[in-house]
Amino acid sequence: MKKMLKEANVSWDETIIAATSDKKTSGNRFLDIVSNGYTLIITGTILVIITVALTLYTTVGVYGLALIDMFFGGAHMDGLMIFGIIYYTIAFFVGAGGIVAIFYGIRQRSRKGNTYLILYTDHMLYKCQQEYNTGEKSVPFSKMHRCFVQPTQKTFRSMTSWPPFEKQFYVNFHIEYDAFGSVHYVSLPLSNRYEELNQIITYLQHEQNIPVYFTDIKLSVDDSFKNFDSTEIEHFRQIEGNIESYI
Repeated sequence: MKKMLKEANVSWDETIIAATSDKKTSGNRFLDIVSNGYTLIITGTILVIITVALTLYTTVGVYGLALIDMFFGGAHMDGLMIFGIIYYTIAFFVGAGGIVAIFYGIRQRSRKGNTYLILYTDHMLYKCQQEYNTGEKSVPFSKMHRCFVQPTQKTFRSMTSWPPFEKQFYVNFHIEYDAFGSVHYVSLPLSNRYEELNQIITYLQHEQNIPVYFTDIKLSVDDSFKNFDSTEIEHFRQIEGNIESYI
């Protein structure tokens, strides 16, 4: 959680209970660790160092043997040339893979969420860093009425399954609150961080008595970024427990 707070530029506080964002997760701790930027940078650096060191060692050895072989008649030059071509081809792809891993790792380390929800003991902090909607709002629980959850289904092409399409599900989390005598909403779009969301929802329901509603109507990805339409509340039902089980 402290890593997420750092990404959101929020100082750690003992009153913080949970935090979440729209930054995507695989849902698998091992895969998240493997795809972590530091892991990729370290792996790529090791591959590059090993490739460079072995290439220098092999180059000196091959040319040294070639000179000796030429001195004694050059009977083994063809074998040395074939070995050199095979080795340098392998070394090129391994080194290139290491460089790609380093650049992808740097990209992963710089990747952050656009929207954050930070749950404190007495209020919810909302931070949005998207181009079209930047800002920060602190919503006290006394002003919070209810929350709404809308699912989004996204279909993408997969290279590891047949049919070659897989479905991913996200949720759009909306908080309804009162400000200056009117109703407003803050929204966390396209999140799949269910463990963190469940922690927030459980606290709101059980500790603050704030109801949470869910609809089975799935939004498109584009519609997920639109303002929440409170006129469709009749399609929602109150829920308890793990929101992932309702999707």
